[in-house]
Order: sequence, then C-alpha cells, then structure tokens
Amino acid sequence: MRIFNSQLNVLQRGLDASWLKGEVIANNIANADTPGFKASKVNFEAALRRHTGAGEGAGGMKRTSAKHMDVSTRKGSLESFVEPNTSTSKRLDGNNVDIEYEMVELAKNNLLYQALIQEASKELSKIKYAVNEGKR
Repeated sequence: MRIFNSQLNVLQRGLDASWLKGEVIANNIANADTPGFKASKVNFEAALRRHTGAGEGAGGMKRTSAKHMDVSTRKGSLESFVEPNTSTSKRLDGNNVDIEYEMVELAKNNLLYQALIQEASKELSKIKYAVNEGKR
C-alpha cells in the first residue's frame, strides 16, 4: 500500500501546483487592463520539486529507520513559489501582462491538470481493484 500512497502523494502535489498555476494565470488575465499590474508566474517544475522535497533539499536521503525524519513531507506552502515579473513592461502604463502568452499557458496547464487527474483516477482504480481482491 505504500507504493500507492507515495504515488498518490506525488499526484496530489502535482495537482496542487497545477491548481495554483491556474489561479495565477487567471489573476494575470483578470488584471490585463489594470495600470501598473505586474504579471506573476509559477515555475511549476521548481515549485513541485521544492514542494515534494525532491532535488537539492532532499539530497537523495532515504529513511532507514522509522525514527528518522520523513524527508518526503511537504517543505512549505506552494504559494511561496509565485513570483512577480517586475523586469518588463508591455505597455506605457506599466502593465506587463501578455494576454496571448497567458492564454497559451492556461491551455497547457489545463492539459497538464487533466493528465494528472487521469493518473490519479488510474491509481485509485488500482487500489479499488486490490481491495476487492481482483473483482471488478
């Protein structure tokens, strides 16, 4: 059951990060005409890597004893990975939202979210199959 649980945890964190990215994109689109507004972005891969503890922070550590600290737990809030883009301005009023870019990012994020939902559904189906002793 640990295998299922760890896979579902990764999928859950991926869904959380994708949901956050969707919210940030929607906020950018909603403020496309707000003077001085600076678009924000979520670096999905970096956010997910930091949120799951994979990468530099985890350092390839493995638990060899139940008394050891669990390095697979969340490393912090995903919201901290939202970064405003203050380096550019698309218009004279200081707003830097590129609506075409945001719409492309929204479409890509929606596809990713749907793929993660499908994978989570498959994992839950496997658990259901195992619980029902192979009976559908």
